[in-house]
Amino acid sequence: MSNYNILFFETPRGEKPARDFILSLPAGAQSKTAAYSQLLSEKGPLIKRDYGAYLRDKIYELRPNFGKLSPFYKGKDIIFTHGFLKKTREVPDNEIEKAISTMKKY
Repeated sequence: MSNYNILFFETPRGEKPARDFILSLPAGAQSKTAAYSQLLSEKGPLIKRDYGAYLRDKIYELRPNFGKLSPFYKGKDIIFTHGFLKKTREVPDNEIEKAISTMKKY
């Protein structure tokens, strides 16, 4: 049972960067992202740290091992801003800033 709704930020031109990122991944990675997203929709910000975490400034991270997605919460909605490949433990500041900028546009 889902407690939260998963949404994708949409640009004025109709693009959905997070959705497009997910669709660019291999099938196995897409499946894992779907499973993590389902867990996120059930647990919200209480998701275990292995799956996701709070970064800063209302931005979170969903952590499938091949790439990352940056969501934020608006009531019972979880809005994914974008996805990116990450090879280091830390999320680059520019990715967090990009998510914050997208959140402000929302």
